[in-house]
Amino acid sequence: MAGQHLDPSNDITVEQIQEKAVRNKFSRFGEMFSALNMSRLAEESFHCQATHTGDCWSRLTSLKSVVQTLCIDENLILVPYDSDHDMQPCMVKGQKAHWGVILGVAFVLPYRNKAFKNATVVDGYISYMKPPMTEKDMNYIIKAHVNAVDDEDSVRLEEPKYLLIVRQSKSKRLFLFNPNLLAQSNGNLAEFSSGRKHEHLNYCDGGFVLPESGVSGGLRGQLVLLKSKPREETPPSEGNIDEDDEYEYEEYEEETEVS
Repeated sequence: MAGQHLDPSNDITVEQIQEKAVRNKFSRFGEMFSALNMSRLAEESFHCQATHTGDCWSRLTSLKSVVQTLCIDENLILVPYDSDHDMQPCMVKGQKAHWGVILGVAFVLPYRNKAFKNATVVDGYISYMKPPMTEKDMNYIIKAHVNAVDDEDSVRLEEPKYLLIVRQSKSKRLFLFNPNLLAQSNGNLAEFSSGRKHEHLNYCDGGFVLPESGVSGGLRGQLVLLKSKPREETPPSEGNIDEDDEYEYEEYEEETEVS
């Protein structure tokens, strides 16, 4: 899911990632109840830098922070949350916990906002642009909504409303999530599913891999930031030239110059 967004040429499979997780003792059945272990697994599986953070609420509910993380720093954000039947965030204490990847932000701006002067127009109402974005562009967005107040010399800044663009699990669809609801859902994670299948796996087949602090300590309030690493270009190989070849080449050069 995140691997293809980091590098479209990435061909590692879900099965291979799960094998790595089991080998590193991060998981036993495909579960992942530790954001820290998820960051370690991401670095081993993808050509990326993974950063484990514990600032889910402040990072997702501030437009400036969202734009900085996604559009200027060019990170993807892995976020654990409770997923409802329609993939939207819900609050069931971790009973339906899944991982999602935040890969963009959508917001409504006044017509012809300067930040989008070079954006690609999809139709008369929708346009998009790819990162990176500059600090100046971010300021154009943040200050897009300015409302006058009684005092003519002062203004009140009102952040534009925005939604997070998210992919979840193996779905090929893009979803728009309310950032407050997603952060709240992340903050309510406290336990794993009590369904019969999960109970059997945890108590009869060796048990889930859980951090010492449990599900809440491993997931609640936590995110993983993923940033692509630049590929190192391999210099073109120079063929081995023996002394005879080198001599013949120099002789040819001299003949060419004379002629």
